[in-house]
Amino acid sequence: MLTWGGFQLQLPLKLLAVPAGLAGVAVGTFMVIRAVRTKAGAMLLLSGVFTALSCGLFGVSAGAQALFWEATSEFEACTDRAVTDRALNQCQQEYEDAILRPFPGTGG
Repeated sequence: MLTWGGFQLQLPLKLLAVPAGLAGVAVGTFMVIRAVRTKAGAMLLLSGVFTALSCGLFGVSAGAQALFWEATSEFEACTDRAVTDRALNQCQQEYEDAILRPFPGTGG
């Protein structure tokens, strides 16, 4: 929950999702190990797996957005100003182009 919440914030606060994601992966791993060692029910095992996966996903996503700091900042500012779906789609297209620009052969 903390990782998801941090991921929803604007940069630079979005970076809080990275350590929260790491902590979530650690807790999820601990839950899986505990479930296997104590032969706990499948619910604890599944909870641990899903906790680790979801926290890891949000943490990695926030970290990736930090790599593209300028493009992400511009995207967030653009979506804050956007009122219509067309404007939001334009923001999304500009963001994708800005991210793919450094990679040759991607059409960006």
